[in-house]
Amino acid sequence: MSVPLPARVDWSGTERPAGAAEVARAEGTAARIRREVAEIHTAAQDLAACGSVEVAVADFLTVQAAVLKRAGGSAEHADTLRPDEDTRE
Repeated sequence: MSVPLPARVDWSGTERPAGAAEVARAEGTAARIRREVAEIHTAAQDLAACGSVEVAVADFLTVQAAVLKRAGGSAEHADTLRPDEDTRE
């Protein structure tokens, strides 16, 4: 399922639709981020079963997972993700 991304605008103001490679890259990034969010949720649930410090860490991870999902959980959002917001290593 291809998601329409915003048009690309060059320095002279010429617009062009996002190319297939750009759409595929954004969809791939969004899928990777959704997998990472699921891993973070699993780790947070495992930690929540431990002591009070681990519960605090689990709460922090849950919030961070929500932020990450909001920032890049869809192709439209992943397309505009800044490098410092991405989790790619």
